[in-house]
Amino acid sequence: MFPLSFALTIFVSILLLAVANLIKNLQETEKEFEEAEEDYPDAPEEYLDPIMQTIMRDPVMLPASKQVHPLNIHHLTKETISNAAEKELLASSS
Repeated sequence: MFPLSFALTIFVSILLLAVANLIKNLQETEKEFEEAEEDYPDAPEEYLDPIMQTIMRDPVMLPASKQVHPLNIHHLTKETISNAAEKELLASSS
């Protein structure tokens, strides 16, 4: 069996690698956002994230409110979309 100090050294090494990888990913993401801002300096305000004030990557217009939001498309399902479309049709026909 390995001594505790050896196991702790391995654990700390793995943790430091994970933190270094996280920092690298954050720097790359920051660079992507800066490049997007440079590419589209006159982007319409509705395409800016309300919190970060950066251009949204995948803006989605919500059917009910007609507002653009930075939603994660992966959370939308066929049922969600069809229910929203049905509600919109019902609202527009009345």
